[in-house]
Amino acid sequence: MEFTLHYRGPLKAATGRNKRKDHKHDLRRHFHKQLKELWKLPQLSEFRDSLIVPEPDAVETRTLLRRVGQYYFAPLIGSYFHLVASLEIVMLRPEPEGRIFIGSGDIDNRLKTLLDALKVPNETAALPDNVPPSSD
Repeated sequence: MEFTLHYRGPLKAATGRNKRKDHKHDLRRHFHKQLKELWKLPQLSEFRDSLIVPEPDAVETRTLLRRVGQYYFAPLIGSYFHLVASLEIVMLRPEPEGRIFIGSGDIDNRLKTLLDALKVPNETAALPDNVPPSSD
């Protein structure tokens, strides 16, 4: 399955462990709208029943959702699907030639921010403080 995610806006360089977590979360929220539509496609229909939030008292619930803090994430890639992904990233910057490497954050740290936003966070500390999940 091929799909394209779009983002237009600032992409800040990562500056240390769990830095820019608010920015990464903004990116997650932006991509959430697009990824939510992917889960409605026929290619993923057989997994749709696994996108349920487990009951608090349930001993065992088959769900693809991964809980981190208050948030539930529905990753498209993982061992349960036996799928991997390849990425093609196009960065267009309205700056003079070579400027992307000087002054506005190096490209590898900007890409790290993007990749961190696309993955399920490993820990609650990677999520923004005092920002509750939206209803969807």
